[in-house]
Amino acid sequence: MSIKITVLGSGPSEAIPRKNCECSACRDARKPKSKSRRTRSSVFLEWHGKNILIDCGPDFFEQARREKIKRIDAIFLTHAHFDAGENIKNSPATVFAEKQTLKYLGHLHGKLPPAKIVRPNRPVRIGGFGITPFRVHHAFREKTFPTLGFKIGPLVYASDVSSVPKTSEKYFRGIKILFLDGAMWLGKKIPWHLSVEQAIALAEKFKVKKLYLTQIGHSFPSHAAAQNAVNKYCRENKIKFPVLLAYDGLKIKI
Repeated sequence: MSIKITVLGSGPSEAIPRKNCECSACRDARKPKSKSRRTRSSVFLEWHGKNILIDCGPDFFEQARREKIKRIDAIFLTHAHFDAGENIKNSPATVFAEKQTLKYLGHLHGKLPPAKIVRPNRPVRIGGFGITPFRVHHAFREKTFPTLGFKIGPLVYASDVSSVPKTSEKYFRGIKILFLDGAMWLGKKIPWHLSVEQAIALAEKFKVKKLYLTQIGHSFPSHAAAQNAVNKYCRENKIKFPVLLAYDGLKIKI
């Protein structure tokens, strides 16, 4: 059965456009219907009759209205940073997250909605199918903010990544579609996110069929200019798979 994927958000912790910011991405994002406009990263999956949300950040209700989402059956959290879990206090469904993630969010928000603890490498059954969480490195304070990626059928979603531990590499190998942190533009790096070059190198290492970059930040030019530059980079480096920038409202069926 096919998976319908809707990208609710494809942006960084400070959404694009940011107030008073005049970077090229923010300037372009203020234009009507611009693909440079990016809310905090999140995806909505429709699979086997179930509606699954990954991450529930501060833009969730805006995103849900935009996409006319009426029902959510389960919410999976990558980690407890506010751009991934801020709206969990108003969650419309059971939350699936690591123990430490729920502990931090409970301390932050008080009583949480119904929740179930997940553990890396142990599939979670939702209806008749499984979602497998796995460890990725992201935050400096990993004990407080342990971070997960998720494998769902032929799809892997890993929006907040600085590196992939050896124990998780098996989930990436030969995957049909990979959504991966590509927060930093070509030639720019920070310790807790991947750059475009690093994301492409990982996807090439794992022989991924198609890569979508998400968590796209303020170091990028406009969406169109960035996609053109990524295409050129791929040609020059003989990358054999498509590398595409995700954008808010993107819909894919696999």
